[in-house]
Amino acid sequence: MQQGSDNLTAQRRVAFVPYAFTLQAAARLQLGDFAEAQTLIEAGTSLAQETGQAVGLRFRAEMSLARLRASTERQAEAKSILAAGYDRFTEGFETRDLRVARVLLGSL
Repeated sequence: MQQGSDNLTAQRRVAFVPYAFTLQAAARLQLGDFAEAQTLIEAGTSLAQETGQAVGLRFRAEMSLARLRASTERQAEAKSILAAGYDRFTEGFETRDLRVARVLLGSL
């Protein structure tokens, strides 16, 4: 029984690692370290995809990457990343994340 509980705890920890990468990236952006922020965001996005995590966590990482690309004059790339993530959704379009993404897509 304990082993099953330990596995569940480990899975829960891994589930938030991509979001932790995104938070670390936001801090790096505040310091002006775009290269490290991009590395962290890409790592979070990749990990979310590899581990089959919730679409929402992956999408938040993709939104961060799109914002970063847009801030470095790479709007077409930002729009492509964000549109691909947005298109995976079939419902929940009134949630905060998707409303923000829709506005960001409109500005790119």
